[in-house]
Amino acid sequence: MILEKKDLIPVDCRFPYEFRAGKIKNAVNVWNQNLLEKLFPQNRPKVTSAALVFYCEFSEKRAPALAEQLKRSGPFGGINVNYPEIYVLEGGFSTIRTLCPDRCEGVHVSMTDKMFFEERKECHHIINEIKQRRRKCNCVDFTKMRLSE
Repeated sequence: MILEKKDLIPVDCRFPYEFRAGKIKNAVNVWNQNLLEKLFPQNRPKVTSAALVFYCEFSEKRAPALAEQLKRSGPFGGINVNYPEIYVLEGGFSTIRTLCPDRCEGVHVSMTDKMFFEERKECHHIINEIKQRRRKCNCVDFTKMRLSE
């Protein structure tokens, strides 16, 4: 089991209110692309030999998406060699909380918990803003340019 590995960084991809309620011990909260790039920059030499284990509530959408972004954040969209071991925890926090409660702290709060409706809405808004800003990036398509002699 990957959680037995000594050098391990749990990367919690859930929203901040889910993370505050409970998490895998020593986890870092990385719930959007900006935080991912800030915490795991691509332009520095190998930072860690630790395995990164991404998870969200069920590890179906958020964790796999952010893990894939980090994997493909190397030069020209290639493999990011700074972080060679990237995993997604099968079943997510809901499963690990049940199977290995000693590796967790706090409680499981669902992403859709009505008590956190406004905070969830704000998180979705922030994620959408980040996506829109990235789409508006002015990129030059060199394949359609003529080279002057």
